Amino acid sequence: VISVHRTRHAVTLRCANGAEILMHVGLDTVGLGGEGFETHVRDGQSVQAGDPLISFDIDLLAGRAKSLLTPVVVTNGEAFE
Repeated sequence: VISVHRTRHAVTLRCANGAEILMHVGLDTVGLGGEGFETHVRDGQSVQAGDPLISFDIDLLAGRAKSLLTPVVVTNGEAFE
């Protein structure tokens, strides 16, 4: 885990191959200030496939976030084909 955003709505991971992956739950969810989110990891922690990263109250997000769309982005894609 590279970082967990302070408002708990996003986490960035570095894979063994060097890919850095940002997972951002919902759109405009930073404005919730962490309400409805719980993190299960911390900065610097090692994780494996299947480990829980973030849980959230989907009903709260559905009513207050702009969208439930959850982008998963390789942030250093220029390093990969």
